[in-house]
Amino acid sequence: MCLVPDGCTQGELLEMALGDYGLEKKIEKVVLTCSLPDVILQQMALDTPHMQVTNDRKVQNLIELAKTHFVRLCVSSQSQVEAGVDDDTDVSDSDIPWI
Repeated sequence: MCLVPDGCTQGELLEMALGDYGLEKKIEKVVLTCSLPDVILQQMALDTPHMQVTNDRKVQNLIELAKTHFVRLCVSSQSQVEAGVDDDTDVSDSDIPWI
């Protein structure tokens, strides 16, 4: 279980995920998504994908949802070498492609 504090930014959430899973931003491409609660999904199409957590506004939406519903944060990673990024390149948050 992960507690995300009020006012947390997308960058801070990403750093927490990197630390919790022992990933390095320079080596790993990380994508954060969350599953929407069943009560919300019942009103949507069956093939609705997970919500991508790509900016501070979406992190705040995630925090608000988590106050009243069980929300699962999904952390996906891929080696930058597999992703086609040069090892000598410094990767910032804005360089990570969000699919």
